[in-house]
Amino acid sequence: MLDSQITADTSTDDANNFCRFSMDAIAEYAAVLGLIARSSEPVGAIDLHWPLKQLTKKALGGGARLVISSDWNYSPVTLMPSDLLARRDVVLVGMPVAEANNVLLTPLAGHELGHNMWQKHSVDPQVTTLIKAAHEEALKDPRWDKLNSEFWDVPEHAFNMALYQAQELFCDMVGLLIFRESYLHAFRYYLATDREINRAEHYPPMYNRVKILCECAKKRRIAIPDEFIESFEEQAEPGEVVQLIDEISNRCAADIYDLAQKLVDKLKLDDGSPEEVDKILECFKQLVPACGVQSLQDIINAAWRFELEVGSKTLFGEVEGQRETSLVSELAFKTCEVFQIEQELK
Repeated sequence: MLDSQITADTSTDDANNFCRFSMDAIAEYAAVLGLIARSSEPVGAIDLHWPLKQLTKKALGGGARLVISSDWNYSPVTLMPSDLLARRDVVLVGMPVAEANNVLLTPLAGHELGHNMWQKHSVDPQVTTLIKAAHEEALKDPRWDKLNSEFWDVPEHAFNMALYQAQELFCDMVGLLIFRESYLHAFRYYLATDREINRAEHYPPMYNRVKILCECAKKRRIAIPDEFIESFEEQAEPGEVVQLIDEISNRCAADIYDLAQKLVDKLKLDDGSPEEVDKILECFKQLVPACGVQSLQDIINAAWRFELEVGSKTLFGEVEGQRETSLVSELAFKTCEVFQIEQELK
């Protein structure tokens, strides 16, 4: 349609359709072009680009390309504006500009990477099969008979929204499996005050996400922060349609975790080490970047431990004029630089 031209002979309907297609294309690519333009500005964690790119290549293949930029929305987001970019393994990640220099939010990039892995590794058909079975089983419950009789499109709508919820759960699990406990810390830092006043149906309820994350963490022997679940408020019961959607996605959570775990293990994305984290933390306590680092995950987990256990009160006394997150970010970013240099010299 966009290849055609508007002429004096074009009908009103065709002209209106052309305008609608044009506006859709502009809306689709404006966000992408804006993100790319902002990525060239010296704002944000430039030092994180190289290690995150290596992680992206492991997840999607050696030809994957990563663009990290700032975004005015207070929400990390992966933009997948077209099949063309997805087929070329171009990953566009927008981080909230207010937290652009906060290294502690890095694990949330694992969730965003999960969206690309969902598409690249054909996770969608596998989860669709799971959702279909859970959908059919859930609708056998007499509780939903009224919905089925009064609203003819509820079953189809519930299926579609449950599949969206399943993708979000999969991405949570990917982030957790890659970054381990630091993902839980970042998740709480970022979302613990989210009261879900206007909750979107395609997102699982926050309280459910938190409980599922804890169940998955126990399976992987990942340490759960103290009072983690208690940090999130349980919301009021949603309407019947949303309850049905939530129930369908919840039924599949364990199987979705198995898919995420197998994929992360196959791609060898979980290459962190508690011993390496201890070594990096000791360097941070001396206010020096670490050498001989093996993975980005170790750096971020050490950064979170430094933040929680030490903060600005280091072995040299309290560091004046430094916010705790600023201090730990500087140490982590410098360690990322050293990590890059050492790996490239190899």
